[in-house]
Parts: sequence; structure tokens; C-alpha cells
Amino acid sequence: MNLTTDKITELQKKVQFYSLAEIAPIIGVSYRTLQRWIKTGKLPAKKVGGRWKMTEKSLFEWLSRLK
Repeated sequence: MNLTTDKITELQKKVQFYSLAEIAPIIGVSYRTLQRWIKTGKLPAKKVGGRWKMTEKSLFEWLSRLK
């Protein structure tokens, strides 16, 4: 399968990504806490363009497991 930059960009537009700065105030913890959780494996974030991000789906799945 040959994915061009245009196809990848199109896919990224369809998937909502949240940065750590967006996630932190939603769940009431600091940016640094989220970084520690990523390091320990507690938060399933991925690097996208050099920055930690989570897809909307993975964020909501992770939040539902916390309850």
C-alpha cells in the first residue's frame, strides 16, 4: 500500500487528536502529570509530529476505564 502525503493528511483531518495541553484541564491534572503517566504507561498517548497526542477514541476509552 502506497500512502501519499495527501492521503495521510486527509486521514488526519478525519481523526480528532487532543494534545496534552487540551487534555490536562479536562481531567484536572497538570501537563507534567500527563507526561509522567505516558512515561509509566498509564496514559496511552502517541507522538504525532513530535508532540504527544491522543485520538478522541483512545481518550474516551481511557477515561471510561478510569471510572
